[in-house]
Amino acid sequence: MLVWGAIIWSVIAILWLAQINPKRRRVFGFEPLPGPPAAWPGWVLCGLPGLVLLLVGTNADLVNWMGAVCAFGWMIVAVTPAGAARAVAWLDNAGKAFEAHMQSRLK
Repeated sequence: MLVWGAIIWSVIAILWLAQINPKRRRVFGFEPLPGPPAAWPGWVLCGLPGLVLLLVGTNADLVNWMGAVCAFGWMIVAVTPAGAARAVAWLDNAGKAFEAHMQSRLK
């Protein structure tokens, strides 16, 4: 269970790092941040669960965490602006379909 919390913690840190990345913000059409962002807190927050797993977890927990963080990190950075727009549109359509389904069940 400890490894899942570590993975989630690190993925949230990677998402934050992706959100403050100046080049990624420019490519996705977001407003630039007012100053140069400090990335070191994100890196510390991303790697801290690995240190915890090294100290209190098993070797298997550490290896699983490293593999999952690498895989999720690649998934996060592989999203293109067009892919993000498709995902948002799909989620919007799925939400509307679910809402229509629930409304029809209430009648």
